[in-house]
Amino acid sequence: MGTNHTPLDTRVYTKNMVKRVAKSGSTTLLTKDDRAYLLAFKQAARRHVKKVTRTRAAAMQELVDAGIYAPSGKLRKQYRSVA
Repeated sequence: MGTNHTPLDTRVYTKNMVKRVAKSGSTTLLTKDDRAYLLAFKQAARRHVKKVTRTRAAAMQELVDAGIYAPSGKLRKQYRSVA
């Protein structure tokens, strides 16, 4: 993935992965770049989870920012259960 993009740019990564699969016909082998990307993604995900779950307020704000909860604290309609 020797292009000028961040390791977490999934659009570029997916596009390059599709090209590699089309050329090689293989979807099971990971290159060094693939492993590095996955490791970087995993580390970034862990840091993010650690950051947003430090306090209940931070976790709630993350859910509001994601559109799962309304700023009032109520669950958005599309995520409510019918049962």
